[in-house]
Amino acid sequence: MDLISGYDSGSESDSTSEEESKSNTSTNKQTTKPIFNKKSLSLIPVVNTSTALTIVKNKKLAINPTYEEILPHLVVEKPEDPLTNIPRSMKNQASGNVEIIDNQRNTVYDQLLFKPRKYNNRKRKTKKKKNTNKLIEITKNSTTTKVRRTNKKNRLDTTDSKKPLNEQELEQGQGQEKEKEKEKQKQQRKSKKQNTFDGDDYLSPWDLNKKNNQKKLRKITQQEKIIYESTMNSRKQLETSTKRRFRESVIFHLKYRRDSLKRSWIERPSNFRVKEHECWFPKKTIQLWDEHTSGVSQIELFPVSGHLLLSSSFDQSIKIWDVSNKYQRKCIQTYIGHSKGVRGIDFNRSGHWFLSCSFDKNVKLWNTETGQVVQTFKTKDHPRLVKYNPNPSMNHQFATTSNKVILHYDTRTGKVCQKYEYHLGGVNSVTFLNNGRKFLTTSDDKTVRLWDWGIGVPVQYMSDPEMHSMPTITVHPSGEFLAAQSMDNKILIYKTRYIKLTRSKKFSGHESAGYACRIHFSPDGKYIISGDSRGRLFVWDWESCKIFKVLSAHSRVCIDCKWHPIEPSRVVTCSWDSTIKYWD
Repeated sequence: MDLISGYDSGSESDSTSEEESKSNTSTNKQTTKPIFNKKSLSLIPVVNTSTALTIVKNKKLAINPTYEEILPHLVVEKPEDPLTNIPRSMKNQASGNVEIIDNQRNTVYDQLLFKPRKYNNRKRKTKKKKNTNKLIEITKNSTTTKVRRTNKKNRLDTTDSKKPLNEQELEQGQGQEKEKEKEKQKQQRKSKKQNTFDGDDYLSPWDLNKKNNQKKLRKITQQEKIIYESTMNSRKQLETSTKRRFRESVIFHLKYRRDSLKRSWIERPSNFRVKEHECWFPKKTIQLWDEHTSGVSQIELFPVSGHLLLSSSFDQSIKIWDVSNKYQRKCIQTYIGHSKGVRGIDFNRSGHWFLSCSFDKNVKLWNTETGQVVQTFKTKDHPRLVKYNPNPSMNHQFATTSNKVILHYDTRTGKVCQKYEYHLGGVNSVTFLNNGRKFLTTSDDKTVRLWDWGIGVPVQYMSDPEMHSMPTITVHPSGEFLAAQSMDNKILIYKTRYIKLTRSKKFSGHESAGYACRIHFSPDGKYIISGDSRGRLFVWDWESCKIFKVLSAHSRVCIDCKWHPIEPSRVVTCSWDSTIKYWD
């Protein structure tokens, strides 16, 4: 009912309020009345207007009022927070109320027990400054006098004493003080010795044994001296004999080095002429050479004519054989100069010189006719191969490998011209392209890199997660393709122009995984041949990529094979069973 009565008296109240507002503006002394009536709803919050300011127009304020004093009707008392018994209206910051958090509340690190070590809790030992101003007691005839020592000089001050002291008394005081200091130093040394030890005094159990054994030593008799000297002399003789054994030497197996027309045995016969011809696959063996005492590592035919065959073996020797039947296909000459097994060989463009690399970390340049070693090149690691540059203007330069590095040597100076060191594994093969201007390398890191000759930065880089390491690569006679022996028992074909894999051509069927079986082409490019880990010789057709013929050549790995450049159907193979076979 009170509410309804309030609404009815609305018109009367409007007239009264206008009069009141006029009176307030005229006086400016009367206090402001509350905005809401006392007979209002309880739901509406109560407003305190007791602290309101009376603002006079056209006058400056002499006081800096607060927000609550200027606008009291906007300040509302809010209900208290049930969790924290703090009223909401209270402000502890300018922007509002900020909750107070106990410092004793556990943090995340305390909960997870990641407590840092408190190193500051350790008490640091600080050296206290010695008080130099000490009182010294001097006794004389049952009378004591106190003397203070100064800081700067070793003098004694008698300020505290009533009577002055003589020189003898001063000397007695200084002596007593020195004795006390010496005793303190001795005590400090004893305490240090208990905790630590000096290196000279400490003896390990081995040192104790040495001391005990020194007493048991006896003098050496004359017979023992003689025996010791004889053993040392025998060892020296063995060392000198091994050095003599591996000196460069040549064994010539023919009677005469020149024939009746004074022609050297190196010159090719007249019936060996280079002509274009068709090739056929071989069927049977014509000749067997088995004079090597260990496995044969590589074979090379004489350039262009192929009337001579050079072979390297793990028995530390190199042999050259007759292929043209001029000397009944016998061994003509053997070259001895390496102290360990020979790994690789290569003829130069003319065939008058050849290079050899061995496990003794040496590369040697030989004269094929005389057998003299012209020069030796030392490497830091075992060289895996040697290759001459086929370009006639750069035929005096060659490339070898020393683990991950490819070394570029010059035979005229005997120095390294360039190093190519971007591979992450041992380099397996080096093949020259574009007449020796570029060369391709493969490595154990399963990558292929293309280089410019004389520049130590690779031009092209090839790697694929499906790629296997390729120990040997040979070029097709047309010069447009490359054949690479992959370790997944396949022969892959690449184009030389862009060094891209041709997926349409793959040769498989043999087992070459784990062995660096070399590949070779027939002179007309119709056939491709390769060895096998079982000693077989595979012949594939180039166009159809099918196996044309399989020959059981050797009892062990057939590591290398060469097709004769002039004879249309003759092939040479070598194996680790220390044999070389000539097929027709």
